[in-house]
Order: sequence, then structure tokens, then C-alpha cells
Amino acid sequence: MKVCNKCGEAGEMSKSNNGLCKACHADYMRQYRNGKPQKRYFPKDMDAHRAKMREYMREARSNGKYQYDELTGPISGFVYVVKEVNTGNYKIGYTAGNLNGRLATMQTDNSSPLELVECIETDDARKIEARLQQRYASRHVRGEWYKLHHEDVTKILNGAY
Repeated sequence: MKVCNKCGEAGEMSKSNNGLCKACHADYMRQYRNGKPQKRYFPKDMDAHRAKMREYMREARSNGKYQYDELTGPISGFVYVVKEVNTGNYKIGYTAGNLNGRLATMQTDNSSPLELVECIETDDARKIEARLQQRYASRHVRGEWYKLHHEDVTKILNGAY
């Protein structure tokens, strides 16, 4: 006989394979049907939680530490620099998948013609992308778009990343 995860008593378990005895499962279903949440998966104060996460990411960026790299590990793929022809803005990004597919998606989402300036194949695309974005943070426009100068692009082309 198995032990119920809720009441701790040994008995016949429900067929739903959720670790509850038949009585606890029936109670769970009754509450579920009445719209009462069984478990709270989100913090009680979401505004405070969001503020804490924003502060965490702000601190990580200001220290030059990208802790999310440490959590997920390196991702091999391509770091790309794409120029928006009409505005002269550059997008610095990475893809772990098909580079041509990524460029086609970007072109579909953009009314201005795009031109691939640089493509770097690497074992840690996220790290190189983060390094480039941090280096040119003062020229940030929005999202992953930057107002780079010709000298900046030349440095990237010469491998300064």
C-alpha cells in the first residue's frame, strides 16, 4: 500500500497517479471545480517580485556578470551583426539554430532592408553577444539595436569581441 501525499495515510490510491488517496483526490477535485487554487505557484506580491528580478538583472549587467550564463551554460551557434540599411542601425544578436532562417525572420519583421555585416560561429554565442552589447551600451537604441559608427563595425570585423 502507498501513502497519500496529502493526508499521509496508507490506503487505496486514486487512478489519476497524483499521489493522493481517493478521499483526498475527491476533495482536490471538489475544490478545483469551485475555482479554488490548490497550490500557489506565483509569489503573493508580484510587483515586489518583479522589482526584485529587475534589480537582480540590473546588478548583473552593471557588474559585467551575466549570471544567466552560469545558470544555463554556453550555447554554441552564431553571433551576428545586421545592418538596417535605411536607418544605419545595427542589430547584435545570436542564434543557436539556422542563421539563414533567423535572417529571413528578421527581414519579415522589418520594413527596411537588412544586410548581414558579420557572422561569428562560436561555442559560446551568448557570451560573445553579451560582451558586444555591453561594449556598445552607450550607443543603444532599443532592444538589440545599436547606432554604431564605422570604426565600431571595423573593430568587430577585425575580431575585437
